[in-house]
Amino acid sequence: MPATDFGDPSQILHVPERDLRGTREEKLAELDLLLTQLQLVRLVLCGRLDGTDARADDQQRTDASPALQTGRIVRVLLLFLIAVGFGVAPAGAQSPEDDPTAPLPTETAEKATSDDAWRAVEFGVTLESFYQYNWNRPPDRSIPLRAYDSRTNTFAVQQAAFIADLPPDVSAGRRFGMRADLQFGMATETVQGNPANEPRPEAYRNLWQAYGSYVFPLGRGVQTDVGKFASNLGFETNYAKDNNHFSRAYLFNFLPFYHSGLRVTYPVSDELTVMYMLTNGIQQTEDFNDFKSTHLTAIVTPLPALTWTVNGTPIEVGPGQALCIPRGAIHRFDNNGGQDVKALCVITPAAIGPQFFHEAADVFAAAAGGPPDRARLMEILRRHGLTPAPPQA
Repeated sequence: MPATDFGDPSQILHVPERDLRGTREEKLAELDLLLTQLQLVRLVLCGRLDGTDARADDQQRTDASPALQTGRIVRVLLLFLIAVGFGVAPAGAQSPEDDPTAPLPTETAEKATSDDAWRAVEFGVTLESFYQYNWNRPPDRSIPLRAYDSRTNTFAVQQAAFIADLPPDVSAGRRFGMRADLQFGMATETVQGNPANEPRPEAYRNLWQAYGSYVFPLGRGVQTDVGKFASNLGFETNYAKDNNHFSRAYLFNFLPFYHSGLRVTYPVSDELTVMYMLTNGIQQTEDFNDFKSTHLTAIVTPLPALTWTVNGTPIEVGPGQALCIPRGAIHRFDNNGGQDVKALCVITPAAIGPQFFHEAADVFAAAAGGPPDRARLMEILRRHGLTPAPPQA
């Protein structure tokens, strides 16, 4: 009977885990070695390398040929290599417990989070250009009461911008973030950087925003931003795409456009957010004097947003915002929040009047909370000049 009975149910053959590390060639070499060792273990379990196929007695083994003796020695060496290979992991496949220089699981997780963060960075480019003409035809081609678009009969680049944005995302396990905005053009040269209140305006003029963010796990999350960031004062912003009109109001000339320092934001509830800023004054990247400016803001959102879908594109319209729907565009609105929403709709020319809403209200009232009469609603819509559109897939 062989010295080791691999068929004994009480005997456990330990095959430890192995990590493949190193270059591609090193990983393939480790994998080839592992497959070879596993094949040898299979041969042992099948009884092909344990000597059970011998049929001769001790005398016959003594008189065996040198080739047979050599084969036995090879089998012993193979079994030894199997024990070494599975009992001790090679240096390139040590676990973190065996290798003090190997990265800890937390370090690996942090590296994965960092890699995911770089992939989440969003890059953007904006270009604002225009042609302006004054029908009054001023003799010097100057247009008064304008911030920077002060010339008539001219093409101009109002602003070009390059943006990199990585907002914090706590739900994705990322509490940090950053943003940087580079701006160029006549708007940038006019409203950013003023030698009257900044020591070195040229150094930061094209850098409208550059700040880092971190959300501390306190309550709903306290977000802190450090660096240079846009001012929240005023109804209009530096990007024309975020305003109701391409040209700015005259009040825009006198508003601060940026601050530099610390900004702390905390959402008290869905309706109330408080913000505190400690900055180098107003419109100052570098401090001009020995004092700091403080600012406290309460952002109140009494009503949730209404979701309008215009030609298949969903658009969130919140308090104080407006939306223009072109004539003939397929549109609808949805209230996806938990509160009632009020909206003012102006229709020009007046395609429908109060009678349409009275008739539609009667249909909903007759349903008593159930599904309204669809055929009756379609008839009312068509009679008042509205064309029902089937739901889009």
